[in-house]
Amino acid sequence: MTLQKRSSSVLMLALLLLVAGVPQALATRLPLLTSPLLAQSIPPFPLQPSVSPETTVKIEGSPSMTIANDALKQRFESQYAGTTVDVKYTGTNEGIQALLAGNVDLAAIGRPLTEAEKAQGLVAIPVSRNKIAIFGG
Repeated sequence: MTLQKRSSSVLMLALLLLVAGVPQALATRLPLLTSPLLAQSIPPFPLQPSVSPETTVKIEGSPSMTIANDALKQRFESQYAGTTVDVKYTGTNEGIQALLAGNVDLAAIGRPLTEAEKAQGLVAIPVSRNKIAIFGG
């Protein structure tokens, strides 16, 4: 290991230790930060009591939604015998355009809707919340 790499590693470790201690230090000084913060709950989406057996639901959107779409497909097809859920992964923007054009029933996207998309009448129904941390060094 070169001196420069060793210095970078030591610096990164020091920064990580500093960042790890910041929330505790702030929490002891700012009571507001220690108050409970409740996550947004996901609104319930009631299932229909019955669906025509030949029904096909078309979903298009982001590959990041694969797990959620697979779960939706499995649940829908097992809940409603004879139905089919077709999923296509072309990307978020393509999924939104397909929905606006009436070519699909759902756009599975991995980001919030823009104000322009909301203005076109689109409504987001969140299925999960994720947190991401990125460290470099």
